[in-house]
Amino acid sequence: MTNHVNGKKRVTLKDIAGVVGITPAAVGRALNDSPDISDQTKVRVKKVAEEMGYTTNYLASALRTNRTWTICILVPDISNPYNARLLKGVEETARQNHLMVLMINTEESAEKESAAIQTAQSLQVEGILAIPVSLDNYKNLSIPFVLMARYFTDPRFK
Repeated sequence: MTNHVNGKKRVTLKDIAGVVGITPAAVGRALNDSPDISDQTKVRVKKVAEEMGYTTNYLASALRTNRTWTICILVPDISNPYNARLLKGVEETARQNHLMVLMINTEESAEKESAAIQTAQSLQVEGILAIPVSLDNYKNLSIPFVLMARYFTDPRFK
């Protein structure tokens, strides 16, 4: 696996550590504002990281922490103005909470919704927000989910 983006080597925690003179683990803790790192070191690390063009490797972070910081929102029709406003609000709130949003348009199809749920689970999202097409797609879901914007008569979802 290559560590290059657009022909340039991706800057790693190890690269920053070499410049600052601390361990890669300490660089990671500094970038995450850990209380066991001095404010002076945090400022230095963040400055060097910015100068070097460092960007967080979310895949590596997810492997290390077992968290993806990603939620999935399933929408039956992205062109519906109500859904667009809902998506905007979800994205703004997620951003404020340092979460990324994966949006999947299910096109009012139970089959596409089922496939979207499988995709979300395989990406190990933290949870799913959904305007559901078929309640059956959610009955055995093992990750947290919230169904919204529809009225449900099924007692399992009241």
